[in-house]
Amino acid sequence: MRYGQTRIDWSSPGVIGKQFNKLCVTRVLPTKSGTNRWVECICDCGNVTRVLNCSLTSGQTRSCGCLHVSGKTHGETNSPTYKSWQYACKQGRKRKGPRTCPEWVSYEQFVSDMGHKPTPSHFLCRLDKRQGFNPSNCKWTLSKRNQPNPS
Repeated sequence: MRYGQTRIDWSSPGVIGKQFNKLCVTRVLPTKSGTNRWVECICDCGNVTRVLNCSLTSGQTRSCGCLHVSGKTHGETNSPTYKSWQYACKQGRKRKGPRTCPEWVSYEQFVSDMGHKPTPSHFLCRLDKRQGFNPSNCKWTLSKRNQPNPS
């Protein structure tokens, strides 16, 4: 079990209707032995699927497969904000470049921390060039020339 995860009693009727990402549990299938159970779920897209309960709780299975088919989780792949996030991640992977905070592996967390790019003229700016990309060291600015220098 992952840190912060609560134990779920899969034999309890209270598990019916529980939501895991796009999947909602409709039925727990009978098991002969073992700790893992097959669970029948309905996806937000309307498909019915069967998955192992451990795949639901770990987040390994998030949908019936429609996320893979659509290729979308947030629908912003071509947005200016997404491209700025990609830039920050790319810079963070360079051996000698500034690092990107681990939370920003998730685009959704980046948007939660920084908000969307205000205009196409804005750039993601690091306040201190010696530090990496993280919420306390970044802001949206209108010009690359307006970026502050390290003190």
